[in-house]
Amino acid sequence: MLDSAAVSRQRLVGTLAVLHSSIVVLLWLFASHVGLSGRFWLAFAWLWLVWPVFLLVLPGRSLVRFLVPFCMSVLLLAACIPTLLAMTAWAIGGFAP
Repeated sequence: MLDSAAVSRQRLVGTLAVLHSSIVVLLWLFASHVGLSGRFWLAFAWLWLVWPVFLLVLPGRSLVRFLVPFCMSVLLLAACIPTLLAMTAWAIGGFAP
């Protein structure tokens, strides 16, 4: 039987993953209005990849508690993935793709 604290922690991490992806999308949409650095957004967006790892290794995990926040986050991030990849190539290669 799973510990209810472990399940609650897993749900909290899933919620934080979705919240992180929501913030990434909002910053992507309003970056020019708030004067946000592109490099900051790029680093913050790539940090999202930590959440699926947490979801996989924390006690209280289950397929549903992993897939629901993961899929919701990926769907939220889908709109800005081309920009993320282009900016990553530009930041690494030093040229616009």
